[in-house]
Amino acid sequence: MLLTALHELTKLGAQKPLTMWLPEYQTKSRDLSVDLSAVAEKIEAGTGVRENIEHLAEILKTDQPGEYELARLILRTAEFFKEQIDTLPDEDRNTVFAFISDSKKFCDRAQAAEFLGRERDRVKTTSSLTQQTAHDRRLFELEGMMYCLEYYLTLYKAILDAPDDSAKRKVIESTEIDCGYGEIPGLWIDFDKDEVLQKFILKILDNDLRQELAAAYYTAKEKVAKIKMSCDKQGSCQASYDGVTIEEVTVAFKQLIKTFIVAFQKVGIEQLSSYFLTPFGKNTKLGDIKL
Repeated sequence: MLLTALHELTKLGAQKPLTMWLPEYQTKSRDLSVDLSAVAEKIEAGTGVRENIEHLAEILKTDQPGEYELARLILRTAEFFKEQIDTLPDEDRNTVFAFISDSKKFCDRAQAAEFLGRERDRVKTTSSLTQQTAHDRRLFELEGMMYCLEYYLTLYKAILDAPDDSAKRKVIESTEIDCGYGEIPGLWIDFDKDEVLQKFILKILDNDLRQELAAAYYTAKEKVAKIKMSCDKQGSCQASYDGVTIEEVTVAFKQLIKTFIVAFQKVGIEQLSSYFLTPFGKNTKLGDIKL
C-alpha cells in the first residue's frame, strides 16, 4: 500500500541522513512516484494539494534528491493523508498518525542539517584554513567537551554502575536523571532530540572529523531508536525494547564514546576539563579512560 511504503521511507529519514539509506530510497522511489502520480490524478487540478503530490512524485524520480526538499514534500503529503483519515479503516488511521509524526521528525532533522550545512559553508568562505582549524579546536574544547563528551561519559558510567537492569533502564529512559552533578537528560531523550548532533557534530568544519562522528552517532542512534516510548497526556512514559537489548544499547553507546575520544585526540585535546561532570575524575587524560 502507498501509505505504508511511503511511511517506511519516512521512518528512515526521521532517524538518519538520506546518504545513509540511499539504497533503500533508490529501490522504492520509482514505484512510489508512479503510485503518487495516480493519486494526484484523482485530485482536482490546480489545487495546492495536487501540485504538492505531483512535485513529490517528480522528486522521487531522481536518484539523489535534495533531502530537505524531499522531507518538506513528504510532510505536506502526510497532512493530505490526515485530511482523508475519516475515510480510512482503524489500522490505516494508526499508520497515518505514525506517518505524520515521523514526517515531522524527518523534516526537522533535515532542516537542521540544511541550516548547519549552510552555516559551515559561510564560515569556510570567510575564514582561512588556520582560522577554520582554530574554530574546530574551540568547538571541541567548549561545546564538544562539556555538553557532549563529558556528558556522554557521565551517562555511560551511570549505566555501568547501575546495580540492575531496572536501574540501567532508568538512566536510558528517564527524561532527566540525577548523577550527583545535578539533573541531566537521559540517554533516549538526548538522542531523540539530536542534541549532541546539533550542538556539536554538525558544526565541525573539518569534513573527515564531522563525517566520522556523524556516522558513529547515527550507528548508536539506530540502536537507541529501537526503544519505543509511549507517553500519555500527563507526560508519563512507558518504554518497550523492540528488537534491541539494554546490553546492545550500552555497547553501541560505548563505541560512540570511543570514537569521540579518538576525535578529541586528533585535534590535540588529551584530557577532560570539567569541574562538574567528573565520573572518571577531574582532568583525567583521555588515554587513561577505561570504558
